[in-house]
Amino acid sequence: MTAGIRNDWFCMVALGTILSLASPCSLHAADTPRVAGGLVALYTFDDGRGAVVRDRSGAGQPLDLAIERPSAVQWQDGALVVRTPTRIRSSRPATKIIDAVKRTGVLTIEAWVRPANTRQGGPARIVSLSADASQRNVTLGQEADHYHVRLRTTATNRNGLPPTSTPPGTARTSLTHIVFTRDAAGNSRVYINGQQRASRKIAGDLSGWNGRFPLSLADEVTGDRPWLGTFYLVAFYGRALTADEVSQNFKSGVGGPTAAALARNRRVRFFETRIAPLLARHCLD
Repeated sequence: MTAGIRNDWFCMVALGTILSLASPCSLHAADTPRVAGGLVALYTFDDGRGAVVRDRSGAGQPLDLAIERPSAVQWQDGALVVRTPTRIRSSRPATKIIDAVKRTGVLTIEAWVRPANTRQGGPARIVSLSADASQRNVTLGQEADHYHVRLRTTATNRNGLPPTSTPPGTARTSLTHIVFTRDAAGNSRVYINGQQRASRKIAGDLSGWNGRFPLSLADEVTGDRPWLGTFYLVAFYGRALTADEVSQNFKSGVGGPTAAALARNRRVRFFETRIAPLLARHCLD
């Protein structure tokens, strides 16, 4: 094969790559994009295999999570099914989340989940920044057929009591979007599938949050409050999303725009670092 033919062949392949990058599915997000402002940590459960859940937020140093017993979970397309109890936690303190919340005094926790049943209690830990069953910064949990959030402030005890709880029947075995927000005025709200289902005023501020707590999913750090079900997305924001923004993320759906954006970014990075330099050397004519 002559040099000219080789170059022509290479340029045709490179052109195909460019066209794939420019395809409608890669250049256009879904109709409703996810809210990105203030995002601190994001888990989309698109790893597909292994014992690590990667932080996809792109904010600061990634806070990846280790699955203690990989045999207890099953990876699916864009989801992680927790079939039997296991701890999924960061190996170090969740500093970037804790520092962001202490700096702003507000936060949002978001989760797309599907509970395995409505008999779990303790509450069963879905998402938690805590040390054990009685010391925490914040916990989103399931208590039988409702959701339960404990938030530590300077006006609560170290366990974040009293909690903010949704009404009975709000926790079901169907796919559910849960969002907890706490604004600068102390107003805490829990949204289920885009609708506010609980609210209360929590006095005090968040300056007392413990900077040594790790981030845990599916159980307490001490392994005595397991939650079973499927994770599709978990996110932390260093600000309180508005009701409209919560609705926007609900309408965005599970994974769609997030997964598309991540895939698009990976393709663009591949093109910029691998393809573009070769084009510059071989295909300028």
